[in-house]
Amino acid sequence: MAKSILCPYCFKKFKTSEALYQCTNPETDANGNNKCALEKDKEFSDHWHKADLETHHIFKKNGLFSGPPKEAKCPKCGHPTTKFLCPHCHNWLPTEMVKNGAEIISIIGAPGSGKTVYITALISELNKYGHRLNLSITAKDESRFGHEDEKTTVITRRMRDTLFREKYLPEKTSELGQSEQPIPLIYELVQSEPRKEIYLVFYDTAGETFNSQDEIKRNARYLKESSAVILLIDPYSITKLEEGIGKAGYNADSSSGNAEQALESLLNSIGSDVASKDEFRNKPIAIAFSKIDAVINAQNAEDAHNIPGLDFRQNSSFLRNGKLDLTELKNISDGIKEVCREEWELGSIPQKFEGYNARFFGVSSLGENGNEFGNGKVEAKPYRVLDPLVWALSNIDGFKIPTIGSLK
Repeated sequence: MAKSILCPYCFKKFKTSEALYQCTNPETDANGNNKCALEKDKEFSDHWHKADLETHHIFKKNGLFSGPPKEAKCPKCGHPTTKFLCPHCHNWLPTEMVKNGAEIISIIGAPGSGKTVYITALISELNKYGHRLNLSITAKDESRFGHEDEKTTVITRRMRDTLFREKYLPEKTSELGQSEQPIPLIYELVQSEPRKEIYLVFYDTAGETFNSQDEIKRNARYLKESSAVILLIDPYSITKLEEGIGKAGYNADSSSGNAEQALESLLNSIGSDVASKDEFRNKPIAIAFSKIDAVINAQNAEDAHNIPGLDFRQNSSFLRNGKLDLTELKNISDGIKEVCREEWELGSIPQKFEGYNARFFGVSSLGENGNEFGNGKVEAKPYRVLDPLVWALSNIDGFKIPTIGSLK
């Protein structure tokens, strides 16, 4: 039976039986011409906003998905291939997606919210502690441009080495690749017992595009189609906090001054395009305030904020016992909502998520002592960065996350 795939590039759904093949014949004739002649690819060109991109022959094999995907021969040159494409945008898809279908958890956020550092810390913590919840994560590489520095494995390794070995903040992923259009980082997250796969998809959206209507609509579509969403909010974009909290090792993004307005635009778009749909009400949405260390340990004592449950002496309980403490998460979520309303003058944010399966989180990619080395170096000790993801997984059918306590 054909399964459903959500494309991590264009976020359109289709059946596995609708996926396309692409010929990958690298051979040339005596004159240096491709044995499988290149053809213009309109769908691919339209997606990347580049004119006249060419590719080898794209085709569909009837009856392909009566069983697991198998290789097929190009009808033009006879070369075998197992390279699969989205039928809408013609981007390459991991074979596992086509074989098993694909659900997606999206990670999005306003510019300057610490997305790159967060995803680096998140992957590191999953590699360290995922086994306690029977979870493992693997980077998936499917760039059609052929640039080595656009591969998820290469970017992930570079970010990890920069943060944890060289002890500097990694570059934004939007600055690491060759393409003007942001390229997603794609990770396959697998729970071994019982077997369940899901994909984490991460875009580092440039600040100048986050305010555009096209970008807002695309982000709203991610929320609508994803199985769960992690939405990062930058405390430095909150007017009531901006002057009082210390930098704590984070470099202020030049566009972060517009983040609060951009977030409001995004939430308004979500409200008009998505929130009215009944099926969206039960979808897990994790609203994570990044850089929470700067909020708790403000440079001026009178600006520090005590949020119940957030204490750097106590990290996520499931890192120790393998069980997600729902009561603990509820206390943190309620505490952040209260601070939003009473101290940060951001009551509209929790209000917009009333009636939905949404929780508020405080996370820190660097931890309590984010700038202890000075000279631009950081000592990253991630704090609660897994909480939003593990909570979201506990709300998705098929994942078995052991829990204790209650959200009531």
